[in-house]
Amino acid sequence: MRAALCALGTIAVAIALAACSDPQGLTIEVTTTNKLTTSVEVFIGGAACLDRSSRQPCVITPNGSSIPQLAIGSGGSTSNPSTNSIMAPVHGRAATFRIAPDGMATTVQLIVVGYTDANNLDSVDEVAVLANVVVPASGAQVIKATLGAAGAISTTEQGMRGDGDFVRVWTSPMPPASAPAPRCVVVEHWQGGAATHTSVLDPDDSDCDGLPYLGSNGQPNPAECNDYWYLRPANSLRLSDASCLTSQPVNVAGTVVDACELGGHPCKDGTGVDPTTCAPVYPRSCLPAGVCTCGTDLTNTGLANCANTLITSSAFTHVTCTVYIDSSGAACPLMTSQAAGPVDFSKLVNGNPTARTCDSIDVVDFNGGSPGLSETFSLLSGASFDIGTSGETVTTQPCGTTLQWHGTLATNLAPQWRVFALTLSSGNRMFVPVAFEASQDCTTTTVGISCTTPNIATSDTIGACLQ
Repeated sequence: MRAALCALGTIAVAIALAACSDPQGLTIEVTTTNKLTTSVEVFIGGAACLDRSSRQPCVITPNGSSIPQLAIGSGGSTSNPSTNSIMAPVHGRAATFRIAPDGMATTVQLIVVGYTDANNLDSVDEVAVLANVVVPASGAQVIKATLGAAGAISTTEQGMRGDGDFVRVWTSPMPPASAPAPRCVVVEHWQGGAATHTSVLDPDDSDCDGLPYLGSNGQPNPAECNDYWYLRPANSLRLSDASCLTSQPVNVAGTVVDACELGGHPCKDGTGVDPTTCAPVYPRSCLPAGVCTCGTDLTNTGLANCANTLITSSAFTHVTCTVYIDSSGAACPLMTSQAAGPVDFSKLVNGNPTARTCDSIDVVDFNGGSPGLSETFSLLSGASFDIGTSGETVTTQPCGTTLQWHGTLATNLAPQWRVFALTLSSGNRMFVPVAFEASQDCTTTTVGISCTTPNIATSDTIGACLQ
């Protein structure tokens, strides 16, 4: 499960001061729309996002000791729950909750869920998201919320949904022996083909899969591969997991060939990382065949050393780009296309028997332990480069783009390598090494950057990713 803090969706919330006779604290008066809703559950999230991995923002409930006391009903007895949610029955399409004051104002995030069967978490039929709600330090305050229709988030189906709200509530399959089973909730609000997410998660077990984020020694739990992925399976490697290279058999036009692909060490929740295996990442990510002969140093430097070794061989698929500069290292001032020029990878994707187009063209950075894609990059001499124009990285079909650079280049710049990632219409990716070199020549060219067409080795299997 992935999580993100979003703005209040389609639910209108009215906040008003209650009369002096009202219960102290924050009263939440919930009205259901569906007459079949029998129970309502309120999940309480923290005021600020706490995302330990900094992958994306999320709402995580504070520790139990910091949750204000909660009472069910307008006059019920006050209790201090050990979990991050509390449930109440519906009477006359209404349910009431109260968060009692504790002497200081507290901001919370609330997800209110309606069920047709309190004993079946899959019976969610209504929801409301109440963002940045303040529990007063003293006095009384009332929030009125009307639940809206909600569908279920499938654990197996992915992709876009129609406009509306979708909910998933789940409980840890392996709760701690001394405490109630943690419960988590995620709400997707879809509009116009785009989704925002709000979640309230357990502070110690963010994906509620029974594997705490930290081990007994206070260090990250090696058995928890991803604290935002419920029971992550081993065959779930992505680009960010890439840490090795692997040769994989691929059927190309009836012939099985070994393709050089990005891989990673599989990690299965409950077991941990298998450092002895290099499995391919998803989607399939092919490199020139020769790269798999260079060893396992999957860093920018390691790949550059490999490319410098292979470039003297005709069996190495790559592109070379020349950047034209004046004597100071700046772009030639009188060029028709100053500090810019095209690079076209179309020769690579016009494969036989399969031809593809490119959905995007990026640079991949293998440093830092978690590879990622970017539309900008820099060279060691200080120049920075942008890929594409007007927000589009593919500017020429089927797979061409424009490079624009800023700054200055060293006049004696040695070739520097960057790896370009071509995301294909098939969903797979090709990773193409590109060498950048500088030329002090402002008289014989009219472009700022000149790139060769891909030099494709006749025996290369990088085309396996066209399948």
